[in-house]
Amino acid sequence: MNRHDELMIRLEIESLNAEFAYLIDHDRSDEVADLFTEDGVYRRSTGEASSGREAIRRSYKIRADQGPRTARHIFTNLRLTVENERLARGTVILTLFANDGTPPLPADPMLVADYDDIYVLCDDGRWRYKERTVTWLFRRPGARSPLQLGDASGKGRPGYGDDAGSVATGGSKSPLSSVAEEKDAIRETMARYCQALDAGEFDRVAALFTEEGEWTTDYDSAVGPAAIEAMLTRNVPRKGEGPQRKHYVANSVIDVNGEEANAVSNYLIIRESENGLIPVMCGTYKDRFRKQGGRWLFARKELIHDIAGDMALKNGK
Repeated sequence: MNRHDELMIRLEIESLNAEFAYLIDHDRSDEVADLFTEDGVYRRSTGEASSGREAIRRSYKIRADQGPRTARHIFTNLRLTVENERLARGTVILTLFANDGTPPLPADPMLVADYDDIYVLCDDGRWRYKERTVTWLFRRPGARSPLQLGDASGKGRPGYGDDAGSVATGGSKSPLSSVAEEKDAIRETMARYCQALDAGEFDRVAALFTEEGEWTTDYDSAVGPAAIEAMLTRNVPRKGEGPQRKHYVANSVIDVNGEEANAVSNYLIIRESENGLIPVMCGTYKDRFRKQGGRWLFARKELIHDIAGDMALKNGK
C-alpha cells in the first residue's frame, strides 16, 4: 500500500465515525448496528458488551425507549494504524454533550472518553467496526448512560448507573451512591410509567417490567412484558379510541433493601369528558422493584381502586 491508499482509508474511517455520531444524535440509533460487522462487538472497558448486530440493535432500542434525549457526539484526534488494505486499528476521543429531554439544554459536557476500535473492510466495500471499546475518562457528576450493553436478560450490563463505562477501580461501588439517589431513580421509573401509559406507548410501559414482572388489578392481570403490553392494549384506549387521561403519582413511601425495593403511592387519574376534565380514580399503587442492569424495574405492580368513577376503559370500567 502507498501513502495515497492509507489516506483514503483514513477518510473512510473518519466518515464511519461521523456516521456513528450522526445516527445517534438524530434519532436514527436503530441504524447504528449496521455500522458493525455481523459478529461485531460493542463493549465498555468495565466488561459489559453486546456481541453481534442484533444485540447491538436491541441495546439502542432500549436506549430509545427511555424517552426523549438530546445528544451530540464529537469525535476528534483519530490515531489510525492501517494494518493492510482490509484491516485497521484506531483510537478516537469522544466529547459528549447529552441530557434527557428536548433542546435547548445546559451546555455542559457529559463525559470525555476513549474509543479503541478495530475496523475491517467488508465484501460490500464498506468499512465497519469489528470491535469498539469505550473507556470513560472524565464524567460529569451524576451523569448516566441510557445505553445498556449485554445480554437481553439484563445480566452484566450496568449501563444506566453513574459508573457505566468508567475506568474500573479496585473497589466496588454502587451505581447510585446513596439511598436518596436510589429512591430518586425509582421515582423516575414511576414517572416513565405514567408518561408512557398516557401516551399510549404500551411497549415502553412493558419495558419497565422485569421478564417475570406482574401487573395486576381487579379487572385484569398479566405477567411478563409481552403479556402486559397486550393487556394494556386490550383495556386502555389510545388517542382516537376513547377519552384521553393523565396519571399523577404522589405521597410515595419507598423502602430500599439492596437490589430490591417496595413502594406504596397514591395516584390520581383525570380524563377528558363532554363537560371538560373530570377526576375518575383515586387509588393506591403497591409496587415491588428489582434493580437489573443498573435500572430499577417493576417486579410487581398492584393497582387498588380506592375511589373509582367512570374510567371509560375499553372493558367498560
